[in-house]
Amino acid sequence: MVASPKHVSQTAIAFISAQSPFTYQGHEVKGLIAVAASSAEHVEILTNLSGLVFDGKAAELFADSAESVMKALTEVRQAGLSQVFKIKNAHGLHARPGAMLVNVAKKFDSKIWVANLSADGAQVNAKSLMKVISLGVKRDHELEFIADGADAQQALNAIGEAIADGLGEGR
Repeated sequence: MVASPKHVSQTAIAFISAQSPFTYQGHEVKGLIAVAASSAEHVEILTNLSGLVFDGKAAELFADSAESVMKALTEVRQAGLSQVFKIKNAHGLHARPGAMLVNVAKKFDSKIWVANLSADGAQVNAKSLMKVISLGVKRDHELEFIADGADAQQALNAIGEAIADGLGEGR
C-alpha cells in the first residue's frame, strides 16, 4: 500500500500491464492495479479483486484486454433471490416512480440490487435513487431485482406489488 499527502478528489482505478513479465520478491509480475480512493467506492473493487485472487483467476486478468479487466473489477453480479419485473409506466422510471421504488427497497434490511436487462444489465444498489435513475429505464424495460438477506423474499414481493401498482402513477 502506498500513501500520499495529496488529496484524492475522485476514486479511480488504473490497470497497467507489463510489456514483459518481471520478478519482484520472487513472484512473477505481469501487471499492476492501482486504486486511488476518495470514498468507500474502492471497497467493491478490492472485494472483486480479492475474490478473483482467491478463486485462482488473477492470472486470467492479465491475459485479457484492459477493458475486460476493468469490467471484472468493477462489475458485480450479486447472489441472492432474484425476480424480473416489467415496467409499465408510460415514461419509465423518472424521478417520482424511481423514488417510490427506492423507498420500497429501503424498507427492508436485505441488500437489494437492480439491473436493467433491456439495456446493459449492470447491477446497481436499488436503495440509491441516483443509481436507479442512471439505469435509463423506459416503458416495457425488464428489471431484474436481486435481494440477499433474511427478508429477501418479502422485499421482492413488495417491489413486485409496487411495480404492478404503477409506482405511484397508476397503471
